[in-house]
Amino acid sequence: MAYIESKIKKKDELAKLPQKNQTLGNDNICQSKCKEKFRTGFDMIKVHLAFGTIGVPSVIDEIDLMLFCRLDMQHDNCLKDCGFSIKFNIRDFICYAHRCRLLLCDLQCTKSAIFQANDAQSSRRAMEFLISYSRKQVEIIFFRKTKESCRENLDLYLQQL
Repeated sequence: MAYIESKIKKKDELAKLPQKNQTLGNDNICQSKCKEKFRTGFDMIKVHLAFGTIGVPSVIDEIDLMLFCRLDMQHDNCLKDCGFSIKFNIRDFICYAHRCRLLLCDLQCTKSAIFQANDAQSSRRAMEFLISYSRKQVEIIFFRKTKESCRENLDLYLQQL
């Protein structure tokens, strides 16, 4: 009973905190609030520990990976609201690398469908356009987060198409 009461008291204390422009004294409390939300959400996601103490999602379970990425984004936003700056971390790489893999898979599926439905010349032009457009997507969205790795992998893969 005492444990539950202490948890309720702590949650009440954290709920009273303003969201933006925390003073130095409240930074630790705000950060604790973010960590608590993250841990609570983490309990709902199947993760394993790797790279020391960093939790990473299962690469097999698609839903867990999606939930993990959403939870990580919410955690980063919470910390930003507390006044902390967020740097690139392994979780960002996992989430954005997954998006690159989805994009590559979508291109392969699209290539098959386009070549089945159209003549070779039209299909080739359509694929060239899609590949060019996808490269731009990677440069704008993913390249900023994952540096060279995603772009290099995409370029290698696109050369094989």
